[in-house]
Amino acid sequence: MYAYNLPSIVACIFGVLLFNGTFFSFNFFRNPFSNLKIMLLGQVSQQFAVDVIPQQGSGVVHADSHSAVGEKAVTATACEGSIGNNKCIKIKDKCTCYVNQQLPWRKAFEFCKTNRKDLISIETAKEQADIESFLMPFILEDQFAQKTGGVWTSGTQVPALDTYYWASKQTVFSFANWVYGEPNSDGTPQCVRITLTPEGTWATASCKEAHLPFICQD
Repeated sequence: MYAYNLPSIVACIFGVLLFNGTFFSFNFFRNPFSNLKIMLLGQVSQQFAVDVIPQQGSGVVHADSHSAVGEKAVTATACEGSIGNNKCIKIKDKCTCYVNQQLPWRKAFEFCKTNRKDLISIETAKEQADIESFLMPFILEDQFAQKTGGVWTSGTQVPALDTYYWASKQTVFSFANWVYGEPNSDGTPQCVRITLTPEGTWATASCKEAHLPFICQD
């Protein structure tokens, strides 16, 4: 019967494992620091590859960039067809439509509401400049506008008072672009039209009697 002591058993087991390469490779023992360096560099490289963020101007286009461009394109397209075949364009952040139907003021007001828009209000000089730049060029060429002499806005006379307000906004005029001699009243309710001039100056017309094309806006 053989007797075995503990140190010799441990030494034997370790020798077998070392020979078979179960825990460590021969190369690792030959150059442990070199192999450790390789292992660490590999881990750092993987971490760097994950954490790297493309800088501005790198030419990398992210998915959300495409989404933003697509969203703008869809919005512009939706504006163009928002009221049938009428001319609709984006002016800043507002979809603005020139409707070449000849209607009395009240009917024009209701038409815009039905199409989820408002009869246009021009509350500032900047908004007036946008009308001149973007709308007047094709309004001046429109045969319906030429026959009627103007285009409805939401401007209307305050009953029994010699003042005007924007019905779509429920605000009194704080800016005006009247043509010389206007506003003029013949004793009947008056509403505000844009005249057929490059400057898009304003004049009045009978709300009930005049039938004009008009502008709807978001």
